[in-house]
Amino acid sequence: MRRASYFILATLIAFMSGGWTPSVVSASGVKRCDRKHVSKADVNKLRPVAVQTAAGHQLDWSTIRGCTNSNGAWADISIVNEPQPDGSLVHGATWCYRDRGSDWKCDYAKGRAYQMKVRIGGEERVLYTDIPDGMLVEIASRVMQQAIDVAPGLSIAQGCSVDERNIQDWQKEALEEIHRDFQLPGDQPYARMSDAFGHLYVEIGLNQLYFEPAAEAATFRFSCWDVAFGA
Repeated sequence: MRRASYFILATLIAFMSGGWTPSVVSASGVKRCDRKHVSKADVNKLRPVAVQTAAGHQLDWSTIRGCTNSNGAWADISIVNEPQPDGSLVHGATWCYRDRGSDWKCDYAKGRAYQMKVRIGGEERVLYTDIPDGMLVEIASRVMQQAIDVAPGLSIAQGCSVDERNIQDWQKEALEEIHRDFQLPGDQPYARMSDAFGHLYVEIGLNQLYFEPAAEAATFRFSCWDVAFGA
């Protein structure tokens, strides 16, 4: 799997946007670095906290990266990837920080990567994905194929909560991006699927397609499209 870094990046962004505002991070949300590393002494102090936070997973200390400035420091460490019997891969990272003169604190988040095959215009493509925990990879692959198949024909009226009497330019741009991005134009395309109370969101780029449970068990039907949360 080569897409673990996407999840880790998304995780760190989520940590900051979700209410974590240590002073080592500037008001703009950009991490300021006087030194683009943490000292050996700091690593020794944060190590037991990180290990305890990621209990049950092995941290890969060769991946540590961090930052130190006058207000404190931060560091993140990836776990050793954990291959699963179904072909998916558990990956994650511990994010640690301290304010100046304070003790280290850490949080942890993980994801489940899966390299699936989809078809576009009769051609088979490899798609790197993050999929929900507990979901069968066969179901995830089927829903992803539904998203790819339905995306090219979507209209502005199928947007979530779209008011057709007041269409905004950003909505038009988002729909154009969906038409393009869900055809996987890049060499190593990536998509993220999330589960919210049994409803699925398939996200590529800055936009997402929303699927709701269908009458038949373990099947889903397209509902609407939207801009991804936080985009």
